Amino acid sequence: MTSVRSFFGVHQVLEIADGSHRLLLHGTTIHGAERIRAMQGQALPARPEPLTYYYFGGPISEAIEAARGAQGQFRQCRGRRTRYRQSRLSSARR
Repeated sequence: MTSVRSFFGVHQVLEIADGSHRLLLHGTTIHGAERIRAMQGQALPARPEPLTYYYFGGPISEAIEAARGAQGQFRQCRGRRTRYRQSRLSSARR
């Protein structure tokens, strides 16, 4: 499909012969794979399914979900802190 050279070497994105998977290669090392078609050959109904580092339910997937959850909690804390500061400012003005 495509090949790009960078400081780190040549990176290639290839589709396997039956068109069901796409691979990211750096030299002879596979750094990524994703399913782009179902076993019967039809396109997947959603985004491609990651199969290597970022596969659903894997450790990196869990870390991403935890970070997203923590970010939501941070937003809630930040909102509380803002309300706290506003109440202190208004009481200081009295």
